[in-house]
Amino acid sequence: MIGVTERGDAGLDMSWANLLDKVDFAVLITKNPTKGFIERAVIHKDKVIIHITCTGYGGTNIEPAVPTKEKVKDAVDNLIASGFPVEQLVLRVEPVIPTPMGIELALGVMGLFKDTGITRLRYSYLDMYSHVKDRFKKNKISLPYDTFYPPMHLQKEFEKHVEDYRGIYDIEVCAGINKDSRPCLSKKDSDILGITGIDFTSSHKQRKTCGCPDIKMDLLSNKTQCPHRCI
Repeated sequence: MIGVTERGDAGLDMSWANLLDKVDFAVLITKNPTKGFIERAVIHKDKVIIHITCTGYGGTNIEPAVPTKEKVKDAVDNLIASGFPVEQLVLRVEPVIPTPMGIELALGVMGLFKDTGITRLRYSYLDMYSHVKDRFKKNKISLPYDTFYPPMHLQKEFEKHVEDYRGIYDIEVCAGINKDSRPCLSKKDSDILGITGIDFTSSHKQRKTCGCPDIKMDLLSNKTQCPHRCI
């Protein structure tokens, strides 16, 4: 079984630490690597991969309670200095809103983190679910696009800029359909941790392009919006 923290933020809700004995390894996802999170992550470093999610929208009306990218970078530096292996870190620029401003913010994050030693970069685009549309409208923010996926010309514009970072980062696309598509939970993670014998078969239960394995277990139980209040 593979653990993951999708129902909330692992940096705020650290109940995941009580369930690690039930999984072979875990992927922890956080926009806010707090001091308590860093301490627990280092203790369990032999069993976890950490996705540091940073979009550049921290502190804005899109992600009002999320730290700025500079504060997240400082926390990541502390995490590494505390003894967490940098090869077990993934920079997750997600979701990308591929408008001119959104592209500029995403590229700013990539540039800021390039000297940390992190080599894995993941990204995906903002899916325009109905509840996302409702939040944009409630907060009087113009919709960047009205389709579920961003228009293809916007995706291609962002991907053109991403090529400038190929070689600095190993590019991975979440739920993507291009050449860089890789599930959030994959054999790459178990290989990095030196863990064998895991079945990564996926029946694509979440969405057609999601290749995450069936044997995943959410380590958080929250079913409401987390305290970061992201739009």
